[in-house]
Amino acid sequence: CNFVKLQSKGFFLGARVARGRDWKWGDQDGGSGRVGMLSEVTAWSEWPRSGAKVIWNLLRSNTYRTGYQGMVCSSVK
Repeated sequence: CNFVKLQSKGFFLGARVARGRDWKWGDQDGGSGRVGMLSEVTAWSEWPRSGAKVIWNLLRSNTYRTGYQGMVCSSVK
């Protein structure tokens, strides 16, 4: 097939993510080193597109900030 292969960086649906340096949510993700999938870009507080809904391998999901007040989570390669 004539498909073009691209490397994407940043937040997009289906991105694999893990806790970043600003993590404050205990073991909601199943523990350090666990990987989740970004299922929705949403608002955090009153700021649009500053949150990310993540589904963890534990089949749990939560919404986290992504840029709100300078706090971030990390993408996984």
